[in-house]
Amino acid sequence: PAGRHVRRAGEDLRAGDLAVAAGTLLAPRHLALLAAVGVPEVSVHPRPRVAVIATGAELVAPGASLADLPGHVPDSNSVAIVAAVVAAGAGIIGTTPVPDDPEQLVALIERVGQAADLIVTTGGVSAGDHDVVKAAFRDHEDFWFGPVAVKPGRPQGCGVVTVGDRRVPVVCLPGTPVAAYASFRLFAEPAVRRLAGRGPQAFARALLGAPVEAAAD
Repeated sequence: PAGRHVRRAGEDLRAGDLAVAAGTLLAPRHLALLAAVGVPEVSVHPRPRVAVIATGAELVAPGASLADLPGHVPDSNSVAIVAAVVAAGAGIIGTTPVPDDPEQLVALIERVGQAADLIVTTGGVSAGDHDVVKAAFRDHEDFWFGPVAVKPGRPQGCGVVTVGDRRVPVVCLPGTPVAAYASFRLFAEPAVRRLAGRGPQAFARALLGAPVEAAAD
């Protein structure tokens, strides 16, 4: 028929139509569309730089033999949080475990804070004598530590460190792996997405298909 195999001007987008909304994480299809409508460049947010610090003298690298290391566990928190940071649209500038030494922790945070836009720590925010993050920053006027009504993930902390002329936000997550990941999604991912110029993540409400037994504590 007449007109078949003919692409007419304006059949994909008309003048005035929205091509790509602000806050979109640009994928290849968006770049192609922008090029197709004659837009050679757009303003974007730089990819945020996030440092991830897992705390605890008990941590060892994943894959390391635990046979001669009683009381040690693989550092699964760093793996999970780094992957979650990247999925939220940021880049990683460092992922470094640190033992239960407040001085080492402060020195590390000051070092990574020279380049990081956000620092995320895991562990060391509960009520124990060796909770290193809390010990290092509990008297810092720009930090808060306390419980929230979430389980797992009750102990939390947050604050700001000043490194030179930079003020860098720090989100302090609990150390239990499930609590660390759940807390990241709730409390740290919104900050990552905001730094990346993205909107808030969507959460869905759901009903359990079967009963779930809560931990005794």
